[in-house]
Amino acid sequence: MIDHREIKFEEAIEHHLTHHGYSKADSKNFDRALALDPTVLRSFIRETQSAKWKIIAEYHGKNAETVFLEEVTRAMDAWGSLDVLRHGVDFFGKNFSLAFFRPAG
Repeated sequence: MIDHREIKFEEAIEHHLTHHGYSKADSKNFDRALALDPTVLRSFIRETQSAKWKIIAEYHGKNAETVFLEEVTRAMDAWGSLDVLRHGVDFFGKNFSLAFFRPAG
């Protein structure tokens, strides 16, 4: 019987990425309803945009992460994931980048 799964292809991609600066996330943290891993997004935002996040966290308190994730989800539903990755999400007057791209060239 022919195996039509792409597991070897997936393993090759994973191997390449994890040996070139990326780390593997725990699949148990992936939220299907949000279509993202909130733990990865939370870490990314806090590490790369700490000053903006501090303002949001002070204003929203313990609900900051939940409210932020809801806004990211709304933006992805309205504009699409690719647009949100390219342009970020506006949240309480601050634009949060969800990805940083290496300059061309």
